[in-house]
Amino acid sequence: KKGSKFTSIDSLKGSTLALADPGSTSGNLMPRVVFSKVVNMDIDKFFGKVIYSGSHELSAVAVNKGKVDAAFVATHRFDNVVNKGEIKLEDVNILWESKPIPQDPFVYRKPLCEDIKKNIRETFLGLDKEPGAQKFLANVKSNKFVAMTSEDYDIIRDLKAAKDARKKK
Repeated sequence: KKGSKFTSIDSLKGSTLALADPGSTSGNLMPRVVFSKVVNMDIDKFFGKVIYSGSHELSAVAVNKGKVDAAFVATHRFDNVVNKGEIKLEDVNILWESKPIPQDPFVYRKPLCEDIKKNIRETFLGLDKEPGAQKFLANVKSNKFVAMTSEDYDIIRDLKAAKDARKKK
């Protein structure tokens, strides 16, 4: 929150953190794996207290209301609370951003004929240019679709592998 003592990553040591949900990739797994590397320790040791708020939006609002000192919130979820007027962008300090995390994919079955695959691809990739499609795109938390490869999801696989390795410790 602007005006607080929290103006750098180091200043967060010992503070109260809100994570979204234990099952959240961006609101739990990414911070536990990637941010832990940034601070060279498990976030449960870096922060004085770690709680689960129940959602990205609730985490952001909790920071704004001073109930917690920090939160990890997906960009599009943060944009939701700003757009609803629950938070003003100028009222918070953004101290760290992860690399982009791919959204859930839209896929088709491999046995489909190439013409159908091509039509599906072209429809999705051009959807942002279609009148009336913005509501659908907003519902899937996107402004357009982009072509992805299996390699684009390596970050998710890496996060899962790190999570599995943590469980074995």
